[in-house]
Amino acid sequence: MSGTRKRRAGLWRSRRSSGRFKSGLNEGLVGQTVDVMVDAASRRREVELSGRTSTNVVVNLPGPAAWIGRTLPVRVERAGPHSVWGRMVEDGTNVPRV
Repeated sequence: MSGTRKRRAGLWRSRRSSGRFKSGLNEGLVGQTVDVMVDAASRRREVELSGRTSTNVVVNLPGPAAWIGRTLPVRVERAGPHSVWGRMVEDGTNVPRV
């Protein structure tokens, strides 16, 4: 194997293991309720929003565009290597925090 191929193979292994590491961190959030600052509508799905936790984890959730700019309690349901998915927690008042 040439030097260039070896370097590429090493980079590929590094990227794969980095994705597994990040996914493992995100999986630790599953089942937890986190505060999410909703900042955008999804580019892929009309009814999906995205935001970030205080630790900069991207969170995707279903909801109306009126939630953009608000901080919501979100229960994380599943995790991927680059983001997590969840739903807003109903707290009885059903009013998102500003």
